[in-house]
This record gives sequence, structure tokens and C-alpha cells, in this order.
Amino acid sequence: MRGFIDLHSHWVAGIDDGARTTADSVALLTALREAGFDTVCATPHMRPGMFENTASDLRAAYEATRAAIEGAQGLPALLLGSEHFFDDIVFQRLMDGAGLPYPGGRAALVELPTRGFPARLEHRFSDLRRQRIRPVLAHPERYE
Repeated sequence: MRGFIDLHSHWVAGIDDGARTTADSVALLTALREAGFDTVCATPHMRPGMFENTASDLRAAYEATRAAIEGAQGLPALLLGSEHFFDDIVFQRLMDGAGLPYPGGRAALVELPTRGFPARLEHRFSDLRRQRIRPVLAHPERYE
């Protein structure tokens, strides 16, 4: 089967806990293509205190990785978003337009703490929806 879209992948090299090298990026993307994924959206972490990435940092790392793997054959189409750790800082970035939603800007991948959701989470999700950003929950299997 073909035509799958991966909306949560850490294939950008050297920016977070995903691919360390561009060779790792190629290996991951090749395996995803062989598994039927025609499009893969990179979602490197934006998580202050752990991965100090801004949207501009992630765009630069994405472009550098793309340039380094340009000659690789048989890769899926590549897109960029971010996995936004949903703390006060990153929430405000999303509200101010400084986050990195999925292409098109209408949805953003968000990650919550595994224990104890942020206060007023439903209000913050509503605030995002008023900005026309649909929160997409990363790792729901991890939340207690």
C-alpha cells in the first residue's frame, strides 16, 4: 500500500533526540518510504529547557538536512512542522505566530507532560482554535 503520511517524525539531523546524522536521516526516510509513506513531516522538538529550538532554528536545521540528502534516491516528499511542548513559553509562541504548525498553519502538534496536564488546558486549546490552529496531540499513549 502507498499514500501514507507520517505527521510525527524526527528525521532532521542533529537538532533533537532523533536522527543524529544525515546518514541516519536517509536511513529513516528510506525505511518510511518502503513502508508506504509518500509524505513525511519532520516534527523536531520545541521544548525549552531540553531542546532550545525556535522556529527559525528548526527551519535552518531542516534546510541543512534537506540540502545534505538532496541526492538520495527514493525518498518521500518532505515537510516541516514541530512537536511543541505545551508549556507557557511554547503556548505563547503558538499564539504569537512564532511556533511551527504543520504546513498550511491550521494544525500544530503539541506534547503534554506525562503527568498532570497544564492548568486550564481546555481554555488554551480553545485559544488556539480561535487562532484557527487545531491542536494535534502527540503521544497520547504516554499520558496518565
